[in-house]
Amino acid sequence: MITINSNQLMKKLLFKADWTTMKFCLSNSFFSLLEKGFIYKDGCLLLLENFHKAKVLNGDFVDRTGYECFVNKIHVEDYIPISNTIPIEQIYLCGLFFLSKTVEKINLLSFKGLYRFILSIDQDEEDSTLNSYVFRFHTLRQGEEYLEENLDLYESSILVMDIDTNQLNKNFSSKDLLRSIEDLHL
Repeated sequence: MITINSNQLMKKLLFKADWTTMKFCLSNSFFSLLEKGFIYKDGCLLLLENFHKAKVLNGDFVDRTGYECFVNKIHVEDYIPISNTIPIEQIYLCGLFFLSKTVEKINLLSFKGLYRFILSIDQDEEDSTLNSYVFRFHTLRQGEEYLEENLDLYESSILVMDIDTNQLNKNFSSKDLLRSIEDLHL
């Protein structure tokens, strides 16, 4: 099961994106981050590299969802070459590829469950300058919410994807996920 939701700002980016010329401009450090793997600790699925860098404990947060979102927060712009010549829409597509590759890796793990993946883009409205592009994920839990239900309340462009890895095929690939997102754009 894959559920995709976004606010109106993100839908505008999705509509403007040129899927036919999609180029994946992620650096090797992103793939290295995924290759280092994940750790399942105290009911939380965490990026191993970020877990070791984090100076916080699960108990420092109101709930496990907040802890996962903190540890699993990645600035996409740190993994792609940002320049004035790359349109924001192309940078957006790189973030989707980032998300899809993460889902692909998580799907291979034995820690099956319902996960939420979040992309948020903060850009200057006047000149479309990228301020930050954040990806994070967490396990979906009863009674724990990280985002408001109404995504249009946010000033940033937001895409939320809920994926139940119990229902994904072992051969599921990032291309399958990108096709699902592209179908929304058509």
